[in-house]
Amino acid sequence: MSGVPQREWDAVTGEVAVWERPDRHRWTVTGRQPSAMLLGVVTGRMPAPWGEAESGLATGRAEYSAVLTPKGRTLSDLRLWRDGGHEGEGAPLLLDVPAAGAEALRAHFRRFLPPRLARVDDVTDTTGMLTVLGPDAAGWIAREATGLRVEASELEELEEGDLTAVDLGGERPLVVVRTGDVSVPAWDLVGSSDDVAALRSRAAAGGVTSIAHATWEALRLEAGRPAFGFDITDEHIPV
Repeated sequence: MSGVPQREWDAVTGEVAVWERPDRHRWTVTGRQPSAMLLGVVTGRMPAPWGEAESGLATGRAEYSAVLTPKGRTLSDLRLWRDGGHEGEGAPLLLDVPAAGAEALRAHFRRFLPPRLARVDDVTDTTGMLTVLGPDAAGWIAREATGLRVEASELEELEEGDLTAVDLGGERPLVVVRTGDVSVPAWDLVGSSDDVAALRSRAAAGGVTSIAHATWEALRLEAGRPAFGFDITDEHIPV
């Protein structure tokens, strides 16, 4: 692949690789009615509460949405899921937001979300995100991230947007989300900054290749997946 280091390409198409995600921000939405308030702002559905798989494990969904101007132009896209297995109107949500859309989205939320009912907090600095990708990615995640509490075959069976949450004993669970953003098998790992930093260190110590943005972009283009800020901007109307 032209412009992509051969070592990275070989790792991501033949073994396993990781990519830190400086291109993503993470926000929480809390309050008396966060889901009800967001329902009128985003285009997609609200995620259901997590289902308990077994002790310390849970399953759920990360729902894809866009946020539009009153005239239908795209301010940003995003994913959102329950921030924990809480139920009810006050259940907090976690938003996975592209950095390219963060400024416009923040201004839109300030305008349209009543703070008494839904408060948005940026938790990017206290959380982390690591994408693990490649043919051997599921096996690496099962061993190194879940301690074999989740089998590789279970991760491989996840559809895009399906998630598995693993309680690591820290301040928040590690959420493993299947993504279809690239042309190789890939999962996004989202958790506390300490937990994700430990996974990055484990990958480096084990000789797992860390890819650069150019390699990610080549894989994304192979998958035909548009990205906000590049293929989708505020000049586009999704329909």
